[in-house]
Amino acid sequence: MSETYFKFPQCCCVCMKPFHTNQLITESKSIGATYVTSQIYVPVCNECKAKHFDSNSSQQLIIALVLGLLGGLIGLFIGMDSKDFGWFGGIIAGGFVGAMIAAFFITIMNKNLPVRIIIDWQSNISMKFDNREYQKSFDEMNKHNRAFY
Repeated sequence: MSETYFKFPQCCCVCMKPFHTNQLITESKSIGATYVTSQIYVPVCNECKAKHFDSNSSQQLIIALVLGLLGGLIGLFIGMDSKDFGWFGGIIAGGFVGAMIAAFFITIMNKNLPVRIIIDWQSNISMKFDNREYQKSFDEMNKHNRAFY
């Protein structure tokens, strides 16, 4: 197993302005019997961090809480009518279903980030940026890099 090192242009990967901080991007993929996780810090300015990354985290938390609570309430009502589960079993089952639905929506939301890690079937790691100019600079800086995990 080796590590992947990328060189990044010294500007925000979203808007190309001077960057102030780094944002951790994480991607995981199951490849056969192996589970590959990659975490890479990318340069972002404060404005893009707040707009694209921090707000996404807040939205994910709200969705997870609402769907988990909604699932728990639905389970409570179903459990109260069921002799098999009871109210407590209904809450647990409903909360679990709500959490699974929340995880699905959070996965979809993460695909809308302006930068993504791509892990192919051979565990090669690459980066995809929505900003084409940044992508071109990134690709040029890393053209000799053989990205393995």
